[in-house]
Amino acid sequence: MQSTGPILELKGVTVSFDGFRVLDDLDFSIGRGELRFLIGPNGAGKTTLLDCMTGRTHPDRGQIWFDGLANAQRRPEHVLVQRGIARKFQTPAIFNSLTVAENLETAISFRDPTARLLRPLSTIQQERVVATMSTIGLERRAGIRAGTLSHGEQQWLEIGLLLVQDPKLLLLDEPIAGMTRRERDRTGELVQAIARERSVLVVEHDMEFVRRYAATVSVLHAGKLLMEGSIDQVQRDPRVIQVYLGRAAVATKPQSTVGGSLQPQSTTLPAPYTRR
Repeated sequence: MQSTGPILELKGVTVSFDGFRVLDDLDFSIGRGELRFLIGPNGAGKTTLLDCMTGRTHPDRGQIWFDGLANAQRRPEHVLVQRGIARKFQTPAIFNSLTVAENLETAISFRDPTARLLRPLSTIQQERVVATMSTIGLERRAGIRAGTLSHGEQQWLEIGLLLVQDPKLLLLDEPIAGMTRRERDRTGELVQAIARERSVLVVEHDMEFVRRYAATVSVLHAGKLLMEGSIDQVQRDPRVIQVYLGRAAVATKPQSTVGGSLQPQSTTLPAPYTRR
């Protein structure tokens, strides 16, 4: 899929909780068929931004467009899901007592109005389930109950629950949390494969993962978009070094220059910055 303009765009979005501005007159967009990574320190507003995109939180002011739908900020969650926004949270939300295949068969009905839980799947729907299992690498685990899968496999299955609904925009919130290195690599490859057919926004704090798989990175700070660019541009930006890596990290951790860019000794952020 080639990028032909934004599939989602926010203009002047502001969200306040108890007088504190979590998002502050924020402008943000993601193109069609684009893979974008979103990073930022704890409290930057990343979760609230995702909540606004999905209708979970309605902004105090500002506008949101999604795939030609104006005033998306006023729409309820289920309407935006039906229009093609899918979101994966950090903790897998799967049906543990069902098999991998049964999980995917059940998920089809979430967006497809012609599907019914008690009605046999059509040939097209069956093919979609099989294709999705192949995409997430669980075709050989089709008859295994989801609750017995490894942590990484459960994460992939939840991504599959979203993919089988054929979303236009996929939001992934820290998809590699708790994974082994091998699982992280597999997830990175999966994310890149998914982005060939739809827009994908990944919220992540593991900088090694971001460096390896990100093309474009957006940095959020204090509810505002601090900068956007390639991972090299982001790593070299002094503002990002200051607010994302943290003064404590700069002051206490040895650093080296690789290719002219500032690299933290650790591949993940210091403890105060490892969560939103």
